[in-house]
Amino acid sequence: MAVYTAAELAEVTALTTSEAEVFSNSKKCIIKQIMLANYTATDRTVEIKVIPSGDSTGDQHIIFGDTTVQANTTTVIDLAMVIPASASVAAKCSAATSVNIHVSGVEVS
Repeated sequence: MAVYTAAELAEVTALTTSEAEVFSNSKKCIIKQIMLANYTATDRTVEIKVIPSGDSTGDQHIIFGDTTVQANTTTVIDLAMVIPASASVAAKCSAATSVNIHVSGVEVS
């Protein structure tokens, strides 16, 4: 029987203009919420990908493309997305040091 454990999948992390891994997990997990906090006075866009184990990053992995996060606001994305074991989540922003990301959900074991 599967065990579901609430987890912070990615602690608060500042995004940059280069795609970077936000988290990877050795266990299957379910993303329940992604928070994007824009702490600048300018709207920014964020791109988020889920990259399966062994794959190279590409447009086919985009789950949220050019999602606008308005100035001085937090965008909350509620979902129930299963991420296979050893996959990774990567993200980038239209401007460095302007948007933080946080991912929470459950780990399945």
